[in-house]
Amino acid sequence: MSRCITVHRSVSASRNRLWKECATAHGLTRWQADAVVGDATRGSVLTLSWPAMGLSVRVHVAQSIPDKCVVYEVGSSRLTIEVEDGEVILTHEGLRSEDEESGMISAWRTALGVLDHGIQCHPDLPRHVRWFMQPVATTASFAHVYFTEPAALAQWLTLSGGVPPEGADCQLRLAWGESLTGQVLANTPERDVALTWKEQAESCLVLRTFPSPRAPDERLLAIAWSRYGSPDFPEASAQGLQAALERLCRSLSRMGVA
Repeated sequence: MSRCITVHRSVSASRNRLWKECATAHGLTRWQADAVVGDATRGSVLTLSWPAMGLSVRVHVAQSIPDKCVVYEVGSSRLTIEVEDGEVILTHEGLRSEDEESGMISAWRTALGVLDHGIQCHPDLPRHVRWFMQPVATTASFAHVYFTEPAALAQWLTLSGGVPPEGADCQLRLAWGESLTGQVLANTPERDVALTWKEQAESCLVLRTFPSPRAPDERLLAIAWSRYGSPDFPEASAQGLQAALERLCRSLSRMGVA
């Protein structure tokens, strides 16, 4: 049976500004895909891609009403984005399973958190993303414990601190000595987390899991680090994140699938 979800996000921006973020190639690269080619006029095709993951998808624009809504279709999947002053409403139809439904709710909540952050802190600047990924036998809910709980975070990412609920302030001392202070943009129970990182040019750090194409009991752990304006990422911090992800995979491997 086909499933449908709706996700809302309040964003302090005008209807026109939100429209540009949701219905132009430049806008979509600031919160959704890492690269977009094409335009969102009715009947056209956009190509959304995530080069680091080797993923690309062609999206048909089924409807486009300026400053109101845009409808994207991929096969039987249909995404309607409606914009109002101060609000974005996403309706995603054609989901095939409970796992896909809960995963897409989290994915859209996370993406809209990044959208909000980009508008508030980096208006009009291009977003650049650096990915860190590794497969491990675990579940999304078990990985979320390691994304949020202080004792679990201390096994791979932090010296101190935990991740509070969405909207709260966050303060972490990272394992390689840096501080991360900011706001929790998204924290979906048993799924994904997005944080701002004040010390690193108000960048954004997203902790996610994806289904693995190799095995049903495996997940692809991912850290996506977004910076705005300059495409340069401080290498010491990048190395710290890579080493942290490797520690997380070792910890989860010892625990097995929970």
